[in-house]
Amino acid sequence: VVSTFISYSFEGVLKESAWLPLTNGMRINVTVPVSEMEGDWQRLIVNIVIISLEVLIISTLIIMLYSRRISKPLRELTEAAEQVDNGNYDYVLKYDKDDELGRLTKTFVNLSAHMKENINDLNKQAFIDSMTQTKNKAAFLSYTQKLQKRLEKDNSILFAIGIFDCNDLKKVNDEYGHDKGDIYLKTASHAIHD
Repeated sequence: VVSTFISYSFEGVLKESAWLPLTNGMRINVTVPVSEMEGDWQRLIVNIVIISLEVLIISTLIIMLYSRRISKPLRELTEAAEQVDNGNYDYVLKYDKDDELGRLTKTFVNLSAHMKENINDLNKQAFIDSMTQTKNKAAFLSYTQKLQKRLEKDNSILFAIGIFDCNDLKKVNDEYGHDKGDIYLKTASHAIHD
């Protein structure tokens, strides 16, 4: 089967014609203006490009909005983690949505509160005498180190250190028992503290 194509101009319009011989000896001829043949394809390509650009722009905007929704709470969580790392356990996180980030935020807040509570308990155990509930030697040493650092920056700081002694504790323990010696120490500690 042989077909023949020809381009020609009729009344100023560029046309293309194709014909095909049929089995009965006749020919079928189709003639179309070139602008109509190419116009549909060109319009289709332009429409595809325009629609693709619109979809790309809309998708980009949606992704930007969604990423902001995710990145802001993550930045706040990062800031909170840095604050906790620096010892500030009272940093407030405001994100309270019921999604993965909200659950992560609530978990972080609970973790921070538990850490603060545990550290306070450890500090109390390390720096407070369990019987008298007053600061102990470790607390004194910690305070004097902080005071020394302040004095290195500003040597005009005024301070005083008082030392108290409970006399005859051994005698109280031997004559009246250790429970009375404990009362003696507690009473003396509270009097000195007051």
